[in-house]
Amino acid sequence: MCEKRMLPREKIFIGADLNGHNTLWGYSDVNSRGTAIEEFILANNLFINNSSDAPPTFTRNSSKGWPDLSLCTQQMIGEIANWEVLEEPSLSDHHYIEITIDSSVKNCTFTRYKTRHGNHNIFLKNLKPHVNSLLRAFRNSQNEKDINEATNLLQNCVIEACNKSYRTKNQNLSPTPNWYTQDLEIEKKRLKALRRRAQRAPQDQRNARFQFHKEELKKYMRKVKTAKNSGWKSFCTIATNPYGTHYKAAFRKAIRPAELIALNNQDPSGNHLKIAQDILEKIFPHPASSNSSSYIPPCTANDCPFTKGEVATVCCIYPKEKHQDQMASTTS
Repeated sequence: MCEKRMLPREKIFIGADLNGHNTLWGYSDVNSRGTAIEEFILANNLFINNSSDAPPTFTRNSSKGWPDLSLCTQQMIGEIANWEVLEEPSLSDHHYIEITIDSSVKNCTFTRYKTRHGNHNIFLKNLKPHVNSLLRAFRNSQNEKDINEATNLLQNCVIEACNKSYRTKNQNLSPTPNWYTQDLEIEKKRLKALRRRAQRAPQDQRNARFQFHKEELKKYMRKVKTAKNSGWKSFCTIATNPYGTHYKAAFRKAIRPAELIALNNQDPSGNHLKIAQDILEKIFPHPASSNSSSYIPPCTANDCPFTKGEVATVCCIYPKEKHQDQMASTTS
């Protein structure tokens, strides 16, 4: 709601699982949550993209529902060319929803800079000549138009300084998944056919056909998970860089790699243990083998041997049971 008030003329699209009942998006009843959602839509001048006669977006056993809503602002309602609930089998109780947006922008890329390699002082030097003009633009702003123009000026100055200071990153395209085979595609089409047959079956056969479709869907989901795990395992096995694409795909920015720097004379490939061992061997090298012994014998004389009286005194003080056990073990 806050974004809607701050950006009244922006093109905003909202997709969420709101779990509210209302006849406007397919339910046959209305609950309190559905009424609150309807009031939120009307208060913020939003439009519902869902069709009231669309099939359920959620199915589980015998229950079904339409909890998934797609909303947009008035500036975007003309660009929603199609909204459709697909019959594609998903790995969830929710169905896929295909939304087609008729836009002239086919592909949008953003320039990314390599800021970890320094050059920050050069960036500040290139940005410094524009600081005074930027401050004047913001101080002289009287309305929303002036603020937007000052903001655009700030963005252009920062981008220009970045282009003169930093190197840009390469935008590598993500490869297509190699785990999805032709057999899975055939199985998916077969499941779609089974679902259509169950929907068109007579009333007395519909439950049995839906149950059969459910069992086949479970088998398909297990095959998909097995194929994903196998493809991911092979993808990680052939990786040479431990912090390559597979690491970024698994952790992204949540977990950063440990600060284990590869040595100049060592191969940078390998796991954490290999890199750590190389660093330890560099810092703490193995001592060179030498025939000379470092042991130095003491120059003091040997102690005098025990006398019979000292031995007898110790035997008298020592407990009798332990003394007998000790004597028995000594004689044996």
